[in-house]
Amino acid sequence: MQPAPTVLTLPELREISPPKIGQYFALSSASLPGDLLAVFLSKNGAYITTPFGVLRLDPTNGFIFAGGVVVPQQGIDPIGTVVFPVQNDQRLVGLRLHVQAINLVTAASQCRLTNAVVTTVTR
Repeated sequence: MQPAPTVLTLPELREISPPKIGQYFALSSASLPGDLLAVFLSKNGAYITTPFGVLRLDPTNGFIFAGGVVVPQQGIDPIGTVVFPVQNDQRLVGLRLHVQAINLVTAASQCRLTNAVVTTVTR
């Protein structure tokens, strides 16, 4: 079978398009249909075990709520998309971002943290 199947641990976060100044940064999230995920950004990463999974954002330096994404109830794949505008500011070039989400509303028995996406703002 081409392409080869992918095994995911839900919820899963993936970068669709990298952050570029003056453009958009897009992520997709695979999760259970109807899940609501809150997406957070941090400048630094961490590895902290919690009851919800491993927190990969550094709480000592703070992280910000970047937005939410709802995974559609209908469709073939349970994937939601979230898009963030990136300011056209040269000072952002080279900024490393750590992104992670948690499914706050879910049909699963417990909320879970996604994997972390680490990316860098470019021109």
